[in-house]
Amino acid sequence: MKRYRLFSISFDTRSEILNVEIQDNWEEKVRELWFENKKQIIEELKQQYGSFEHERKLKDFSAIAREPFSVISFHNSFLRQCRNAFVSGSYYPSLTGACALGERILNHMTCLSIINETKNEN
Repeated sequence: MKRYRLFSISFDTRSEILNVEIQDNWEEKVRELWFENKKQIIEELKQQYGSFEHERKLKDFSAIAREPFSVISFHNSFLRQCRNAFVSGSYYPSLTGACALGERILNHMTCLSIINETKNEN
């Protein structure tokens, strides 16, 4: 019997696309597609984060780059909340959430190492 494991991951590369410089030496069709993709991403971000202070939100979204892959999918939703707070302009809650998430990950790692030590002793 085969067993399948589903992982909760996200693969959001919109910030990477926004940071790509469109070169003049690219083919015209390729340049048009890149401009169209960037325009579509900007509209998606306006819908997601609102149009108030959109330029600042766009800069913040580009600054934090893409979401990193996490080995522990349980933490992905918390990281996404921190990122959304940062883009929305809630810098202090974003920082507080990121610190709390880092401490939570450290606690999980500590607990796992204690469990492994007790298993090795037995």
